[in-house]
Amino acid sequence: MSTTKSSTKKAAKSATKKTTKAVTRKPAKSATKKVAKVRTAAPRTAAEVFAEVEARAAEVGVELRDGAASREIARTEKALGLSLPDDIRAWYRLHDGSDGTDPFLWPLAHIREARKHLEDLLEPHHFILGGIEDSVSYIDLSPAGAGRIFHFTAETGPEARFDTFLEWLVSFDWDWDLA
Repeated sequence: MSTTKSSTKKAAKSATKKTTKAVTRKPAKSATKKVAKVRTAAPRTAAEVFAEVEARAAEVGVELRDGAASREIARTEKALGLSLPDDIRAWYRLHDGSDGTDPFLWPLAHIREARKHLEDLLEPHHFILGGIEDSVSYIDLSPAGAGRIFHFTAETGPEARFDTFLEWLVSFDWDWDLA
């Protein structure tokens, strides 16, 4: 029996040494360099994202509307009881949605009108950004939502898609097959 205790103690001691060695092992230099490069990458600015979206829209023939006046943005905020983040205000000052029969980037007047019809499906702190056919994308402006973008359909309900408005905006490719 003492042999079993002795061999168990030796096995435990050996496992502890191996674990300690694994924990104290230094990372390879190349791994450290890669992490440092990722951490130093500058985030894209709103202006860079806006320029990319404008270029892509022009490329595929989507017409972005002229920007909304500050009073139109304020009117929308007041009507919906929301305060929009700076990047969304900046986008709407540049472009008040997109033109088309079923625009994905909705103009502010369309958002105000659509909100009336979707009140039973969305919370008061959800700001609709746009939609197509039977689905909408919205930003959750509540403290818990932290500005995340959700995609909503009546069939699936809300699904978190993006952490920020700029991530959502730059994700467009306008390559939809609606047939």
